[in-house]
Amino acid sequence: VIRPQYKPEIPADAKDHWAAEAIEWAIENELMKGYPDGSFQPDKPLTRAEYATIEYRKFKKQQNSK
Repeated sequence: VIRPQYKPEIPADAKDHWAAEAIEWAIENELMKGYPDGSFQPDKPLTRAEYATIEYRKFKKQQNSK
């Protein structure tokens, strides 16, 4: 389990979402960040580019932990 070193702010539009706990974990572990306007848009479909970014960040974290 990856443990974050800080507790980032969870975007307001994600706080009451049904997946809020998973969103919080993804943000805390720096796999997802949200959008530049400060929103997370949890009901918006994930694009291929966003998914690729998440996978890249996950891979990079795994490489750094070795």
